[in-house]
Amino acid sequence: MNYVDVVTFGIALVGAVLGILNFWIERSRTRVRLKVIPKLCYQMGPDIWLAGTKPESKFQAKIDAPMRPARWSIEVINLSEFPVSISQVGFGNPKGNPDGGRCIIVAPEISTGHKMPVRLESRQAATFYSMVGQPLLPQAISHPIAWAETDCEFIGTGSSPILVSEAAKLARTA
Repeated sequence: MNYVDVVTFGIALVGAVLGILNFWIERSRTRVRLKVIPKLCYQMGPDIWLAGTKPESKFQAKIDAPMRPARWSIEVINLSEFPVSISQVGFGNPKGNPDGGRCIIVAPEISTGHKMPVRLESRQAATFYSMVGQPLLPQAISHPIAWAETDCEFIGTGSSPILVSEAAKLARTA
């Protein structure tokens, strides 16, 4: 193997690596990516809600959480490079049927003030609130996952420590 062959092989290897890298970048650019964050919100005033993702007992004790109205919310962030429309959000197994595997938040209150479906531009977020006092259903207790579904039927999922903690508490008492 002479010098010319080594240089040719090196250039070909660099070209192959760059080709794979470009393929990977282009593929991720055209994928739908959602960040889904379930939160537990406590009412602090007439229109003031304090949301949390971690079960911090000191914080909950400080605001006297058991005595305050609470509701679940799901924040959805569009991490794609293009707009997406969110058609449904909920808890439980996102692949299950609505009768037994997942629970949908019907007519959620939306932070943007829009109605469903909600169009999210790239890097835009919206929070979907359930009704005050609505408990987690058994589907969400057995599968502590929040999900958001787009109009093109892509489902993004996410969880948080407070959802897992509350589901475990409810499972112990059931």
